[in-house]
Amino acid sequence: MVGTEPGDREEMLLAGILNGDTTTNIEPGSRKEAYLKAILEKGSLPKVSGSDNGKVLSVVNGEWGAANIPEGNLPAVTSADNGRFLRVSNGSWGNDEFPEFDRVRKNTYSIKADGLTKAFVKNSGALQNNDSYRVTGLIPVKKDEQFEYKLSHGSSALPIIAFYDASGAYDGDESVKGANEGYKSGTYTVPTDGFVRLVYHTSYSDVYAVFTSEIPDNVRAYVNDRTRVERTWGLNVLLLGDSIFGNDGEIRAFIGEYCGSCVNGAFGGTRVSVRTDDPNWKYFDGENIVTALTTGVWTDQDAAAAALSSSYPWITGRLAGLKAVDMSTVDVIIMDWGTNDYTAAQTIQTITEAYGSVIDKLQSAFPSVRLLISTPIWRYFSNSENGDNKTFTPAACTLKEIAAAIEELAGDKRISVLNAYRNMPLSYATASTYFDTGDKTHLNTAGNRVYAGLLTGKLRTMF
Repeated sequence: MVGTEPGDREEMLLAGILNGDTTTNIEPGSRKEAYLKAILEKGSLPKVSGSDNGKVLSVVNGEWGAANIPEGNLPAVTSADNGRFLRVSNGSWGNDEFPEFDRVRKNTYSIKADGLTKAFVKNSGALQNNDSYRVTGLIPVKKDEQFEYKLSHGSSALPIIAFYDASGAYDGDESVKGANEGYKSGTYTVPTDGFVRLVYHTSYSDVYAVFTSEIPDNVRAYVNDRTRVERTWGLNVLLLGDSIFGNDGEIRAFIGEYCGSCVNGAFGGTRVSVRTDDPNWKYFDGENIVTALTTGVWTDQDAAAAALSSSYPWITGRLAGLKAVDMSTVDVIIMDWGTNDYTAAQTIQTITEAYGSVIDKLQSAFPSVRLLISTPIWRYFSNSENGDNKTFTPAACTLKEIAAAIEELAGDKRISVLNAYRNMPLSYATASTYFDTGDKTHLNTAGNRVYAGLLTGKLRTMF
């Protein structure tokens, strides 16, 4: 194995390469250069302390984006992990954002160091604020895996292990064996692919859980779910877009779990470009709804909502909620238009010009509010037609091409973007897992939770 120590010759030479320093006497293409670049790719995590709290090691373009990477210890990453990262917490590399990191690195989880200040309610799975207890986030585990729970007691309060299935749903709990008998170890068998949450009283010296198995693939998709994330907690989020955000409100609710505040200002059936075939719905399309939001003039939307309310009774409440938003308190707006422009056969030029107009209006009116665009997600129409290959006349562009164009526009505008078309794990094989029954477009609860996790992961890289 190769590695560097702070201040040693290899580290200094490597720094020279990184900074373009020609005094290091390393010839381009030489074995020394290759060796040092290998250290760059397979070196060690830098030593950290409390002053480093908040620093991150991020996944960018499907690869670890920071210079110092531990050899053979980081889990493999792909573009599906974009936006996820490791962060320094309590003066050491934490694992809230990438829980399997600790599992790969040392397989030992310390609740005292890594737990949240919460109490766990037995037989319900609920958490409550309580300074006397610590709970971990959800730790991914494999069915039939056995793990040890080690503790040194100091209280009559029994430590608890709670079990969750792969969707993050509570699945029972039990008190730790050997509590109140000094330093004891209990061995537990995991009932299903999913997660465990570990709970202990602060009077215990510490509690450790030791794991040994690899994490199953169906659990990896949920490793960040249902876990409070300090970096995004307290953000005020506003959602704008179509029915993927707006239909049932689950995206809003799940993002609210991570951030604390999320308002759903999305209207099902809308496009980013303004339609000409409906006298009422056009006022809820992206360009028009953003004009109202940025000017404060809602006359057209009020009249349109009144005309539509008998058929769509939810629309008046949704509009009232959006009008009530105090934009001076909003930290970030997330937008997801595009899928209805696609089925309406709008051209890529029409869509990107409309999105460009939306971005310009929002940035001009609210320059301190961050913007995040999420592209349309993959959808399908039959066993052979889907967003990869189906087009609508006369535009004749695929949904995949529209997503790529929106991603490129966001880059040109220098705002954040999540290519949800590429990063959501949607396919014919997973359709029954993530789409509503009989629905080829809208996500079910499991799909919404994965989507909310991706969006929140992106937010972590923005703030």
